[in-house]
Amino acid sequence: YICAIKVTRDGRWIVAREEKVTETTPTRFRQICRNFIAEVSSADGDRLPHLITCDGAVKQERSWLYATYGNDTQVRWLKKDAEQGVGWGLNLISFMLDPAREDRGTMLYVSSALSPTTDKDGMGLRGAMASYTYRQERDQDGDLVATNEPNKKNSADHPIDALRYE
Repeated sequence: YICAIKVTRDGRWIVAREEKVTETTPTRFRQICRNFIAEVSSADGDRLPHLITCDGAVKQERSWLYATYGNDTQVRWLKKDAEQGVGWGLNLISFMLDPAREDRGTMLYVSSALSPTTDKDGMGLRGAMASYTYRQERDQDGDLVATNEPNKKNSADHPIDALRYE
């Protein structure tokens, strides 16, 4: 999953473009990333994004991203254990979505031009927001109950993770 987020002068984030990729190779995914970044750059007056983030779990991929773009723009990934925690990132997303804060209101928006599909192969952030769930387990009575641990085994996971990396 790849997305482009526009940050307004007042700090609001707008997820403006995305691409969901399934069943590909690392080499092909790198080319998809290059094309995506080139398209975003072209649409913004040939300027590279101010910041490119990625999952830090696969060292070869983050090294490639840094080697490819690190001399021209900021490239980062979550490095501290606390930052990498899913709960930490979800709390930040929740904070940005909170409309009740009088000092700032909602800070995260998703373009209505992005697909709302919840189909696993095409699901982007709009679909992921509707489909993201917490892991369930059976209680002592045999009933399924939600835990406080996100379900990391569904199609909504990658778009939400990408948002957490920002």
